[in-house]
Amino acid sequence: GMWPHLASRVRITMGKVDAGERELKVASFNTLWSNADAEAVKAEILRLDADVIALIEMGPEKRRILDAVKDRYPYQAHCYGVDYCNLVILSKLPIVESDWRGNNWPGPSYIRARLGPEAGGLTVIGVHTIRFPHSQAQFRQVSEIATLIEKTPGMRLVMGDFNATPFSRILGLLVDKATLTRLT
Repeated sequence: GMWPHLASRVRITMGKVDAGERELKVASFNTLWSNADAEAVKAEILRLDADVIALIEMGPEKRRILDAVKDRYPYQAHCYGVDYCNLVILSKLPIVESDWRGNNWPGPSYIRARLGPEAGGLTVIGVHTIRFPHSQAQFRQVSEIATLIEKTPGMRLVMGDFNATPFSRILGLLVDKATLTRLT
């Protein structure tokens, strides 16, 4: 995807995978809330063909996509029952547990899914922060999600729409506070 991916305790291989390791192709995709073209979104999901994909702004008109891609992505987590949490994680690998929050806490909307032993227990976290000009709220949200990420045990991969440029103060705060490494 075009959005930054951040990780902690994940070995970056740069194309070389050692015996006993698994390479994962990951993507994040903001489908745009006002975009009603579900078929185009579905086509892009299939084109990306990631092992794990975080979908942002998956409004009601796009929810039917989940059934349509179930054969390729049998493991799915979403937070549709929570206000302002239109996030989805699709995975080709088993999801063993998931949780999420919308606007009912000081941090941003997020969805968190822990994958099984096939992915070394990697936890994938999809995030969507508030956008400019709400910079003070955005900093508070990033500080809260950084604390949550840092307390998440094991390997972690964070991706989504941070409504910030890759080397902004917002992402710098997230990287530093949650002890993450930029993968893009």
